[in-house]
Amino acid sequence: MMYPMTEEPLAFMEPILRKPFVFNDLKVTVVNAIWLYHPSNWETEEHTHPYYEFTFLVEGAFATKIGGQVHQTAAGQASLVRPFCRHSNAKLPSTACDRGFCLRFALEKVAADGAETAFPISDDVTAQIDALCGAAIPFAGDAFLAKLVDADLFTLQMLVVNFLLELVDLRSPETGREPTVDPLSSKERALAEEAVFYLGTLGNETPDVREMAKALYVSYRQLSRVFKKAYGKGIIQYHNDLRMQYAAKLLCESDASIRELAERLGFENESYFYVRFQKTMGVSPGTYRRQKRQGGGI
Repeated sequence: MMYPMTEEPLAFMEPILRKPFVFNDLKVTVVNAIWLYHPSNWETEEHTHPYYEFTFLVEGAFATKIGGQVHQTAAGQASLVRPFCRHSNAKLPSTACDRGFCLRFALEKVAADGAETAFPISDDVTAQIDALCGAAIPFAGDAFLAKLVDADLFTLQMLVVNFLLELVDLRSPETGREPTVDPLSSKERALAEEAVFYLGTLGNETPDVREMAKALYVSYRQLSRVFKKAYGKGIIQYHNDLRMQYAAKLLCESDASIRELAERLGFENESYFYVRFQKTMGVSPGTYRRQKRQGGGI
């Protein structure tokens, strides 16, 4: 990937700029995307902005000062500043210039038409990304940009969601701050992530794996194999587990009857919902609600 010696827009990101889209209960707006170039004497005064600013360096090094602390970002790393965080930046004298790219984006929690979404993720995503503010983030910038070139609008949206989820992975309790070794090839990983994005658009609708495969331009066999390799379970089971996790959340947070929740989650048969919930969570819906409200474990 060629990084120009000027600060100019990333032309291939133009279709998605300032065109909000919704994934589950998260509204994402890519505000700006530019090639980055800092001359040797570059610095900024303390300032804030109403969006996230993600800056990747392929060459050079700079410092970001936040609340009296100085955070350094070097080549092969990225920095992130959360919205309304007061900060200043300055070029470090290690090289003659900085080159890379900068993405500015906004995240907002939403609910479609006033209703709760099937699989809410917005609180987790924003909290985990906020926690990266000021960190030096290992990031494969060239690989990320290569996927964006010549992508259509839907693909750009999927890639931006995957980018956000990768940031969340860096802060998840299971992985800590260091990225784990990915046993998948980059092509397999991209396919698995696109499949998860596709599932997120279905809500309570049961996925048709063959139709998914057609939409993702792969065979049914390839999609099933890669998905199970990535997540340890098949697509239908993965989708059902998500529904049951959301059902568990509703049981704790609402007073709706089991039948009402079953209908809300797209189950025509209350008994089938009961069986699926007990198989996934280990207890019946009623027992789960009662134990959680009494402060006990499951």
